[in-house]
Amino acid sequence: PYGAAQAAKLATEAEIKTLQEILEVQKTAVENNQMSEEMSFEFHLRLMQASHNEVIATVSLFLSELQRQSRHLTLWNKERREDAYCEHKKVFEAIKNHDSELAFQIMKNHLLEAKEQLPRE
Repeated sequence: PYGAAQAAKLATEAEIKTLQEILEVQKTAVENNQMSEEMSFEFHLRLMQASHNEVIATVSLFLSELQRQSRHLTLWNKERREDAYCEHKKVFEAIKNHDSELAFQIMKNHLLEAKEQLPRE
């Protein structure tokens, strides 16, 4: 959530454009009932880089393999992929509008929802 808030404050126009392009590819995948794990991963990674916080970006990259596995577990059906896309779009809009508080809250909710999708055992 903090990374999303920072991205809303600090993302460049080029970074915002990159996030938008990623969302467009993710939307196409969701509409075609294709897996969108890679685009979800790319969205989160680029968002963390757009925070311009080296610690957040480095930790996110370091944990990338764990993140890939969690996306596989949380994006397992069409409904969840659609939900994730919609949540990403909301985060993106908050960042594009430089609304750091909203970006923080939406990302927090997005991560909590993903956590709920993880297996309990």
